[in-house]
Amino acid sequence: MDSSSVTKPPGKFSVFLKRIRTSYSKIRMPIRFKITLPYFFLAAVLAIAAAYLITNIVFDTVEERFRNQLAEVGQLLSELMVKEEDRLLEAIRLMSNSDGLAQAMLRKDPEALRTLSLGIAVNAQLDDV
Repeated sequence: MDSSSVTKPPGKFSVFLKRIRTSYSKIRMPIRFKITLPYFFLAAVLAIAAAYLITNIVFDTVEERFRNQLAEVGQLLSELMVKEEDRLLEAIRLMSNSDGLAQAMLRKDPEALRTLSLGIAVNAQLDDV
């Protein structure tokens, strides 16, 4: 039997398409809809595309502002840390250069260390010494 002589029965999809064609050929559409529907779909597609672009632009600028604020806060915090370290180093330098502090450390006298450094610590508003 030759393969060209065998005919295949129509598939389900082709039957489905045939049914749709026959049912839509019976539907009559006014010319008004035939003219306005393509423009309506075009306007809807353009509106969706414009909304997508605008939201991307807005969110990008918001994200960029957030990143800039984070960078600025990081810079301010590092400057504040440097100022605080300078203040603490200044107080430590005053304590280390005060009279009798080195001798009290060599004698391991905590009361003498406390009395010599307490005034400097209070004046420099240190929390711990």
